[in-house]
Amino acid sequence: TTVYLKQFPAVIPINQISYYFNKVISLFVMIEKIKVISTKKGEEMAFITGSDETGVTEFVFFPRIYKQYSNLVKGNLCVINGRVEKRLNELQIVAQKVEVIKENSK
Repeated sequence: TTVYLKQFPAVIPINQISYYFNKVISLFVMIEKIKVISTKKGEEMAFITGSDETGVTEFVFFPRIYKQYSNLVKGNLCVINGRVEKRLNELQIVAQKVEVIKENSK
């Protein structure tokens, strides 16, 4: 992944997200897990677990955003842009934009 990092100098390693609470940041991650749920309104949203060399974090894709990026799959390398928030004492990133850098070729 270091090859790609040169292309994205603004990305932040996962182990440093706590310094960016309530700020919008970009992370370069590999998608580890995707959990899709339905909201009370019946819309799909997702919790996506992503990792880099420094750690693992969770991204929240609310329905409007998930609709745009529902083609994401485990193993994709992505730059995810989002706001660092806290939920149940855990930091998470509310996704706003995703750029898939390398698709997982099954």
